[in-house]
Amino acid sequence: MKNNVVRMPGAADEPPPDDFEHTDADNPIDSGGPEEEKQPNNRRKTAWQSLDVAAIFAPLEPVNYLIQPLDLCPGAPALVAGYGFSGKTVALQSAAVSIAAGQRVWGTFAARQGRVLHIDYEQGARLTRERYQRLAAGMMITPDELAGRLELVSLPQVYMDSPVTEGFLVDKVKGFDLAIVDSLRASGPTIEENDSAVRGLLDGLNRVSERTGCCFVVIHHARKPTQNAAGGAKMAIRGSGAIFDACSSVLILEAEKGQPTRVTHEKARTSGVCTDDFVLRIEDQEIDGNLRGGLVVTAEAKPAAATAGTAFRALMDRIVVDLQTNGAAASKSALAVRIKGRLSDKYAAIDQLIADRLIVVTGKRHEAKL
Repeated sequence: MKNNVVRMPGAADEPPPDDFEHTDADNPIDSGGPEEEKQPNNRRKTAWQSLDVAAIFAPLEPVNYLIQPLDLCPGAPALVAGYGFSGKTVALQSAAVSIAAGQRVWGTFAARQGRVLHIDYEQGARLTRERYQRLAAGMMITPDELAGRLELVSLPQVYMDSPVTEGFLVDKVKGFDLAIVDSLRASGPTIEENDSAVRGLLDGLNRVSERTGCCFVVIHHARKPTQNAAGGAKMAIRGSGAIFDACSSVLILEAEKGQPTRVTHEKARTSGVCTDDFVLRIEDQEIDGNLRGGLVVTAEAKPAAATAGTAFRALMDRIVVDLQTNGAAASKSALAVRIKGRLSDKYAAIDQLIADRLIVVTGKRHEAKL
């Protein structure tokens, strides 16, 4: 079979650059290793590998989870979807810092320490770097603690919808435990997200992950969900249903202005167990007089429903009485300090009181009062 050589723009009669030398249009996942150089005819076999019975029934290695409760592990990519300003990117940047530093993600989920690559097609280096600096400051993590375990590629000229990308990515993500792709639409500009062919991009990341052990998380935009919509939160995912089908783990983020981000775990292909709904609290943190010097993302249990237990209702009552007796609080954290009890319960109770409009937020930004 004659090879169809993929040529980059402006490369008329020149061979492809080294980064692409092991890839062609017929076989975009060809590895081009030393063994294949000795036996050129084997190059095609990498695209179609069958397992016999002995291989199928060989003992399985344990799943190498990066974050087990979120079903994040090598294989098909995970998807984090939400509409604008729901906190998708900042939440994953926070997770990246935690994984690189060996800390719990969002202060809650145990994670395997590892190297993280952030592939940014949307924000640009200035904003992305600033957020990483603020997040590290908020978590009291120094750059030295992250050295060698966090890298950023901003606005790359290599897109995920190119036929040469898989071989290129295999080389670039080797040695990384997590790769964040922001976002699906921006990383594949020639692909129509409403066309089921969009899953080809995600399936390509699956193959790269299988070969490298790197977990991929893809950020995707969503429509603002309709309350009580048929099919649940996953119906807010923008584009073809093939996007949901191609992913192993799917998290949907929703947020109203001034409220915590609600997170729904809609799919867990590997473990079959979705984690309970929770909320993400994204808050500025004052550092050295700078009100936005730090940034903190924390996960908490979803606020209790109106049918909360006696202890929770008593906690809500104590909060109301405190406000009536001691006056307005400057922030949720300032109010929580005034009340006895577990911090996550106090925040959940405050959120429920706000949702029930029994207490209200007043004042300007950075001057909010409860």
